Amino acid sequence: MVRRAPGTGGTQRLSRLVGKSKAIELMITGNTFSFEEAREFGIVTTSSSGEGFMENILEYARQFTPPNKAAKAVGRIKRAVQTGWEIPMESAWRSSARINRSCSKAMMQRRFGRLR
Repeated sequence: MVRRAPGTGGTQRLSRLVGKSKAIELMITGNTFSFEEAREFGIVTTSSSGEGFMENILEYARQFTPPNKAAKAVGRIKRAVQTGWEIPMESAWRSSARINRSCSKAMMQRRFGRLR
């Protein structure tokens, strides 16, 4: 079970992941659940344990880091999703556009030098 301090957004995030009723049930009962159940709820996407744990984790993490991926782009994608998830759709579109412009500007600067 993931325990978070009140006021850190956990109630809002969990309700968006599993729905209001399930979120209330999970938070009120305080019951723990298995990784398999967490995967069913959509709280985790993958798990690894036992033999080969560290190798599995490192292989998974390599998907998100250079040379396989652009680390800054991955960070911007995560920021856009997290920010957009927590605000109304119209505001999320504007936020995503700002992040996209920032990414495009950075790419142009790398390619053509400092833009004025």
